[in-house]
Amino acid sequence: MAFVRVEVPEPAPNMTVTLNGRPLDASEYQTSVAIDGRNATIEAVAPGRVPYRATSDVPPGQQARFIVRFPQGAVVDVSDSVSVVSVRDAGNGPHVVGASRGVNGWRVAGIVTLSVGAALGVAGVVTGLNARSIDDRLASECPGGACSPTISGEQRSLIDEGRTMVTLTNASFIAGGALAAFGVVALIVSLSDGGESFAPGLARVSPFVDPSRGAAGLGLTGRF
Repeated sequence: MAFVRVEVPEPAPNMTVTLNGRPLDASEYQTSVAIDGRNATIEAVAPGRVPYRATSDVPPGQQARFIVRFPQGAVVDVSDSVSVVSVRDAGNGPHVVGASRGVNGWRVAGIVTLSVGAALGVAGVVTGLNARSIDDRLASECPGGACSPTISGEQRSLIDEGRTMVTLTNASFIAGGALAAFGVVALIVSLSDGGESFAPGLARVSPFVDPSRGAAGLGLTGRF
């Protein structure tokens, strides 16, 4: 996802600023606004002022910064001077800077799934200890693994509870391991230019998780 930050150092009376045709509220100035796609066009008009217009191509995971100042003279379109690399020091055009890490989707997904995976791992340890405790109790009541010909209701209940604990332990470890693996992969992807390709237009890095095989990792696709 790409973002746009619009700054208006000297607002004009009755000024209207639009982002891709959508009017911006004054409360949206100086904030990161998400956009669909990667094309951003900022237009500003005010009575008695020469309109401002600028466009930028914003790669996912980055933020374009527009500083809106009304130019002097004829209508100015600074689109030709806008690019991700060359407009960093331009005084009136958009500046592309790294997006806030707090809104990186891969990083958020990685942290959340890694945390849930760790919680399931802890739950697996707890249920495993309960299963071991039940097994020890049954072993003390049934020396050599053989209970009396007639199993008491309490022993039957312990056997059923033990089987449940074993099932929960296995399920927690499997699910927790898969989620933890995906979390690690997502965090790795978040470090590779916001999860986008290492070489724009040539290759793309994306994670995969196959629960049926208990596998997770990174996939590299593109033109070589």
